[in-house]
Amino acid sequence: IPAPYYAGFDSDMKLLAGCVTVPVHSADPSAGPTAEELEEAALAAESRGLRIKILLITNPHNPLGTIYTPESMKSMIDWARSRNLHTIVDEIYALSTHYDFGH
Repeated sequence: IPAPYYAGFDSDMKLLAGCVTVPVHSADPSAGPTAEELEEAALAAESRGLRIKILLITNPHNPLGTIYTPESMKSMIDWARSRNLHTIVDEIYALSTHYDFGH
């Protein structure tokens, strides 16, 4: 999961799916991790005996609120496909709108 991420993912993934989360740290969190940063995190997790099964992306990002570019999304998804991983995209805020009510 690109870090930082919604803190509830740790417990949700463990309790509901029996998964361990692996944070992917990147040089520019608002742009999303590169394929190289994803691979580095995957290899580190595998060296600890974990088996990578999914890539979870939150877009718009929670908690940063940024929106990944189409190129960044494609890069992350291409990386997951290259490893035969499932990709889950959490877009819970995708249809959120904000109006100026003069406050």
